[in-house]
Amino acid sequence: MKFAGAGASVPITSFGNSLVHGALTELGRDGWIGVVTGIFEVTSAGISSAIIFSFLAALFVRPKG
Repeated sequence: MKFAGAGASVPITSFGNSLVHGALTELGRDGWIGVVTGIFEVTSAGISSAIIFSFLAALFVRPKG
């Protein structure tokens, strides 16, 4: 919290909206198993890019301390 300030505590509402929208859409179509698959169907590109860019950043940046 010292580094990022309030930005670390504010939720990303559009990402949360995408999670809920995908889950509710698939819940109506496939039932309870659709909740799990719907979350990843809508947000898979964002989750994948976060993992890839975090890995690339870890390759090029040395941690402090």
